[in-house]
Amino acid sequence: MINQRLFGSEYSDRLVLEGGGSGLCPPTDQYPMCRYDPQGYSFLLGGTTEIRGYAQNQGVDDRRQNLEGMYFNLEPPSGGQPGEQVNVTYSKDSYSQWEYDPSKGKYMRYQDDSFDLEEGETFAPLLDRNNEEHISADNVVVVLMEHSYFRNPPSEIIELLVSGSGPAYAFRDGEVHEVRWNIPATDSVLFLTYPDGTPFPYKPGNTWYQVIGTSSNILEPEDGSWRFEFLIP
Repeated sequence: MINQRLFGSEYSDRLVLEGGGSGLCPPTDQYPMCRYDPQGYSFLLGGTTEIRGYAQNQGVDDRRQNLEGMYFNLEPPSGGQPGEQVNVTYSKDSYSQWEYDPSKGKYMRYQDDSFDLEEGETFAPLLDRNNEEHISADNVVVVLMEHSYFRNPPSEIIELLVSGSGPAYAFRDGEVHEVRWNIPATDSVLFLTYPDGTPFPYKPGNTWYQVIGTSSNILEPEDGSWRFEFLIP
């Protein structure tokens, strides 16, 4: 049903199906994505050159997207609240934590390390396996978007309305700002504004977005440690 939904969409010509088995690796123009299974790990691999060739063969317009919209400023904006920690919980076995490191000026990512059996969440540093460095972000933005069921549980399929505008929480420099996310058109870049519509400045660097439902629980603490618990209607 998921494939039927995807291949019946207006962007169906942009979808790439992986080739079967490890025998089709490395990626090719015909099969630009493939599965590689070393020592019991199933990795999905894709070649950027091969994916571009595949898209061109499909007649897809692959010209550079207009990336205008985001606004950056090294100077921290005023009016923020303490926001040194960001906890986002999707389920008992899918949760994460960001800790602000003042010495680096970045938020450090920690990932779920166990299934929470009502004994509390446990975390481990999320590492980049290319260099074993701790994953970090200059900006962490929690975005509240409308979620709906295309197919109800237990065999659920969830759709997100990734357009329009809505509330968001932007964390940078150890502070949090209540802002608005904006995607005015389907091909627009997500950008942030203050409630009055003026641009919100991202810190120069990388940004990590966490997307949750509009009815999610948001716990505003006094010690700068924020908690977001994912919920959909």
